[in-house]
Amino acid sequence: MQSAADSFNLFSGRRRTRVLAGSHIRLRIQEAAAHYVLEVPPGGCSVACLRLASEPAPDSFGIFDQLVSTRPAEADEFCDRITPRSLSEDECCVHRQALSGMLWCKQYYFSDLDRWLDEHDAHPMTGSGQRGTRNPEWFPMVNSDIISMPDKWEYLWYLAFHTLALSLVDFDFAKDQLPLMLGNLYSHPNGQIPAYEWNFSDVNLPVHAWATLFLFNIEKELGRADLKFRRQFKLARTRLDSCERAPDTRPPESLPVLWG
Repeated sequence: MQSAADSFNLFSGRRRTRVLAGSHIRLRIQEAAAHYVLEVPPGGCSVACLRLASEPAPDSFGIFDQLVSTRPAEADEFCDRITPRSLSEDECCVHRQALSGMLWCKQYYFSDLDRWLDEHDAHPMTGSGQRGTRNPEWFPMVNSDIISMPDKWEYLWYLAFHTLALSLVDFDFAKDQLPLMLGNLYSHPNGQIPAYEWNFSDVNLPVHAWATLFLFNIEKELGRADLKFRRQFKLARTRLDSCERAPDTRPPESLPVLWG
């Protein structure tokens, strides 16, 4: 049975004009695609102008060319303001591309450990206790946020480092990332901050507390010290201390090979 998402490929790739039939037509389709057939001569160029809007505008493309030329100029001005003067022209390009990559990696991430463990019959409360499934003790964890995540395995660990780079281009977003790891939907009920997806229970260096303090000091130098944000450093350090003192009650065979 084909879904609504298959319709784009079926229509454009296989030239099927009726790609959804019967009850599928009544589905609430949340995807859309514009289909253009263009003949571009050798060495020629064709332009398709698109605009997203909730309802048609009287003059949708009256200033299209102006906007297309203005936005890159605005981006150039912004990057020029945040780029260190000591960088060469080539290094400025690398600096800009790196920050662009960081912004591009912002994405919605959803992970319901309770549901995932239940589907794998490994939930410690309701399942058969199937061994070999990762993170069974983290069933209260629910991730449902826009986060910085270039690496889906290490995002919890790397996210603290991401905030340093993101603070150059989106300081508010960088600050909002760190409280996520300290919230009750990410951290363990015993207070531990998750390490990385392979094993949330591993103990890492206090990088989240360090990143919190780093961002606080940046704002302090700018004359706008955020004391409420600063208190999260103490909370993160307290939680890490409690995890380091807490004995590990898991059986030896469930510990990672490189456990130290």
